[in-house]
Amino acid sequence: MKLNTITKKVILLTVTISATIIIVLLLSGSSTQFSIDNIKQVIKSFGSLGPLIFIGLYTLSIVISPVAGGPFIVASLVIFGFSNSLLYIYAGNLTGAIINFFIARKLGRPIITKFIGVKSMKQVDEIAGSVGVKILMVLRLIGIGAFDLVSYAVGLTSMSFYIYFLVTATCSIPSLAIIVYMMDRAVRLPKVFSVLAFIGIYSLAIAIPLYLYRRQKTRKDSKKLPATNNSKCNNKNADKEGRA
Repeated sequence: MKLNTITKKVILLTVTISATIIIVLLLSGSSTQFSIDNIKQVIKSFGSLGPLIFIGLYTLSIVISPVAGGPFIVASLVIFGFSNSLLYIYAGNLTGAIINFFIARKLGRPIITKFIGVKSMKQVDEIAGSVGVKILMVLRLIGIGAFDLVSYAVGLTSMSFYIYFLVTATCSIPSLAIIVYMMDRAVRLPKVFSVLAFIGIYSLAIAIPLYLYRRQKTRKDSKKLPATNNSKCNNKNADKEGRA
């Protein structure tokens, strides 16, 4: 079976599940507010299909940037526990990463902008301008923060899907396990402390990857400067010799 056929089926399945969930949430009177209680209610209402519905929901949070993934993780931990949640979140992460890559590769910047907004698109362009295999490995290893934006950015580059998939499927596991474990611990705290813990964990998950990425980018750019300066000097010397 060709990769394009598999990709189309994955996208179609995810869109169908996500659309079904959105309709259910709208009918339940939750509008676009995805609260933890509403998510739990919807997932439980599907019975044995709950895990698949959750994966679809979490995938949606990866594809559409304004939809936060935090409430889905918390709801999953309460319903399924740590081990199953980790498996389902990983599946949603990977499915979303694949969809984002092909949206960027096949449909381009205009469609990405509709999903994530103009401000986030600027970040995607910045990442796409410098991301390579090594930087992708670092970004996947250090956290799930900006996971969706990185996935879109790589799709705009010439990196092959197979390398992207291999790096994403393997390098994202350690950080994902740590984040989900920390959130699982936070769920057990009193409500006020849980909220503070969730804010802290998610802030770090976003801030640390972006900081390390920009630091790596600065180092990469600084290495290019000497070569650029040398080429300018050589051009000047060549001009002087030509005049002489």
